[in-house]
Amino acid sequence: LVPLLVDLAANAESDSGLKEIAVGNILLIVVKGSQRQIEYVVECGGIRPLCDLLDGADGQIRDGQIRDIISALHRILNAGRQK
Repeated sequence: LVPLLVDLAANAESDSGLKEIAVGNILLIVVKGSQRQIEYVVECGGIRPLCDLLDGADGQIRDGQIRDIISALHRILNAGRQK
């Protein structure tokens, strides 16, 4: 499921509603997930779509999402340190 979510979030041709749902689920996995789940998101390429949103690549980001994405990236970095 994670590779599909990452693909939907990263694909420029994906419907914006589907992209938002995919990113939201990636964020949930990272924020609420275990060390192994976070590592799996990273292995599947889940960092790129999050960073692309911060870059404003699709212009659809809301203020609350910026905070959520930064928190998720922080959690990913912490998981990497613990490994």
